[in-house]
Amino acid sequence: MPLIEVLAVNVSDGFTKDPKVVYQLVNILKNVPGYITTYYGFQQEDKTKGYVLNVWETYEHHAALMQEPNYPEVVTAFSLMPAAPMPENTVMDHVAFAPYPVTALDAPVTEMAILTLKEGQDAKVLNEELAKLAKALDAAKGAHPPCSFGASRQRPEHNVLLVGWDNVQAHLDSVYGPGGPTDVIERLGKLADVSFSHTAFTKVQF
Repeated sequence: MPLIEVLAVNVSDGFTKDPKVVYQLVNILKNVPGYITTYYGFQQEDKTKGYVLNVWETYEHHAALMQEPNYPEVVTAFSLMPAAPMPENTVMDHVAFAPYPVTALDAPVTEMAILTLKEGQDAKVLNEELAKLAKALDAAKGAHPPCSFGASRQRPEHNVLLVGWDNVQAHLDSVYGPGGPTDVIERLGKLADVSFSHTAFTKVQF
């Protein structure tokens, strides 16, 4: 199953003004073994925050690239997107989403929920509750099932849920309106610190 390199950035002015600067990175990556594609976009709630999602066949393919002599060229191309200094404005996670979230990322709007396991809580229980939430969201009006979730390779306590929606209001109405999965959401709130945002992702074209 493909793995996604999730790059969360505080965006640069250049990326905001011309999102297609992402192609300076993509034009390098498209020749790298194991690279599949890239999605990019900005949070609708806060336009100063954005995402670059690079899809790889395996983690090992990306890890191999980071050991290549030309990797500084990749870093330079990517540095056009986050604000400076880059290390302080970029967070990288590798997430093996299940299932692969092509439907969620291709939807008009993608909800990205971050659930960070609280100290003393059980990751297995969190996964069980996430599975229950996913089942409810897949049946929700305005959703683009299936939704997908997975834990970060770098930060195992950091879980990411991707859900495709017709629009932001469809998400809010389905989840917080009458008949929404409020019980499982309450249980998740006891297990993890939860935040979410919405992004209209664009898939690069080769």
